[in-house]
Amino acid sequence: MIEAIYEEKILDNVKKINKVLKKEFKKLEKSKYFEEVRGLGLMLGIALKNKNSIGPYIGKICLKKGVYIGYYGSNNNVLRIHPALNINQKMAIEGARRVIEAVFEFEKNEKKYLNSGKFLSFFTT
Repeated sequence: MIEAIYEEKILDNVKKINKVLKKEFKKLEKSKYFEEVRGLGLMLGIALKNKNSIGPYIGKICLKKGVYIGYYGSNNNVLRIHPALNINQKMAIEGARRVIEAVFEFEKNEKKYLNSGKFLSFFTT
């Protein structure tokens, strides 16, 4: 296992994709919800500022766009991004684009999502 990490240059890829993702997520600075991107390697968190628990709603939008993210924090307002360590740059950018779209979709339709009832799980309609 450790040999594969070195032979396949996994750590080099992690460093490269970390920079790519952080650069892509800077686009979220235009969102009123964006606070910061934090984390190391490919375990990143996008901290959101809002009194409501909006992470689950954005997570559900992401899932509909084909990207699974987690959310955590005291108010579920940190989006958890953790792609595979061997993800390539093209896939990382596409995944980031979908997450960014989900944040802006939620922002544009915030009342619709928040008034749709209590969020139960990813798998409810």
